[in-house]
Amino acid sequence: AHRLMELGFVLRRALLSTWLLPEHVPAVIEAWDADDTAEPGAANAASSSKRRRSRKVDPALEAQAEPSATQLVVRSLSKYFPGPFLQHAFAISQRLTRAEPDAARSALSVLSALGKHAGASRTSEEG
Repeated sequence: AHRLMELGFVLRRALLSTWLLPEHVPAVIEAWDADDTAEPGAANAASSSKRRRSRKVDPALEAQAEPSATQLVVRSLSKYFPGPFLQHAFAISQRLTRAEPDAARSALSVLSALGKHAGASRTSEEG
């Protein structure tokens, strides 16, 4: 998963020209679960040390604020393809009770994208 960010621009371009189906979302959530159970910060250790050298940042604060590659992918997918994630909103909301702040922050980001989509859908149906 740590090399996923290197391919981010290719994935974004490819995903914007295709689609995501609801049956694909459980695999994405499973990858997210695997990433959350991995050693915290392991995937981002190299990039964090490079950033710390370029600017003065407390390592403890940086570790808390930096989402993993999988979390970034899930955030992007839910932003561009919120529909398939809607039926999995409960599973995503379960992450809010986890001890890791990054897991809760990512879940809030995904749920926010879903809420915006649902609100926009209701507004367009009423108008």
